[in-house]
Amino acid sequence: MQRVLLVLAAAVALWAAWWPLAAWRSVSATEGWLEARRDAGWQAEWADVGIRGFPLSYIRTIVAPEIADPGTGWAWRAPELTLARARHPELGQPGLVVQFPPEQEVRTPEQRLTVTGGMLQAEMRLDGPEARLRGATLTAQALGATSDAGWRASLAAGRLTALASEAAPEVMTVTLSAEGLALPSETAERLRRADLAPGTIERLQGEAEVTFDRAWDIAALEETRPQPRRIVVKDAALRWGALDLRVAGTLDVEEGGLADGELLVKATNWREILAAARATGTLPERVADAAEGALELVWRLAGSPRTLDIPLVFRDGRTRLGPVSVGPAPSLALP
Repeated sequence: MQRVLLVLAAAVALWAAWWPLAAWRSVSATEGWLEARRDAGWQAEWADVGIRGFPLSYIRTIVAPEIADPGTGWAWRAPELTLARARHPELGQPGLVVQFPPEQEVRTPEQRLTVTGGMLQAEMRLDGPEARLRGATLTAQALGATSDAGWRASLAAGRLTALASEAAPEVMTVTLSAEGLALPSETAERLRRADLAPGTIERLQGEAEVTFDRAWDIAALEETRPQPRRIVVKDAALRWGALDLRVAGTLDVEEGGLADGELLVKATNWREILAAARATGTLPERVADAAEGALELVWRLAGSPRTLDIPLVFRDGRTRLGPVSVGPAPSLALP
């Protein structure tokens, strides 16, 4: 028994000596990455990097981080950022957990956003010397955003998951669910005045397989983002008051980000959806009038009183809803 106690005491002593060394290496690696961003031409500022969790974990806290990429014009800052290790729920293997603070600021070339919330957390698994992304989950609860452009929006709960294919790591299966998505305040007010739909989308969910031009890894943050080249929407659904949309189809993404392909849209209460698009300015009056006439014709041919199946086509830089051109094709390029 005495020998066993001596072995245990030696193990505890060794671990007590090892933990500070491992903690120092972890802090040094974090500061080294931030300094490397400076060397790459970014703005990277922080007040301190602390660590806690003895004896079984290493929880790093970056105090007053501020990161800006001059190449894209995007920037982020917060009072602190917490990095920890945990098990990824889908992968069942150790992963990195990033815990965001209750308030942070995101700046884009167009506006500045203040993001507040009860919980915003990212969990990811990075493998190999290139830190290739195998899977990631972003979870949010009671999240709000306020823009200096004059609008506000909020989200009751949301979850975004991306899992890389074992055979082709550039192919990601992406699933999304969101509940209680309150639209930007100006849009919600227009809908309320028109008595068309509530200002909050009850539920949004979808699953897609996205093929990128290369696999996601640490270079996606440090240098340029992988760009989508093919998007297979397996099923996407939106419930918004009396409005009900389901979408499926395939899009190819050209160089520069233009979408090319077709999505089949199943719309319940399509007249209300069109009226909402008109009221919010999503469709200009002239385009909305043309779309209404065309959809009326399609509806009469289909014979369904409430539900309409119609293709949403992106081709040659334009978007068509059935036979009607509704504007330019969207750009899906990641900044």
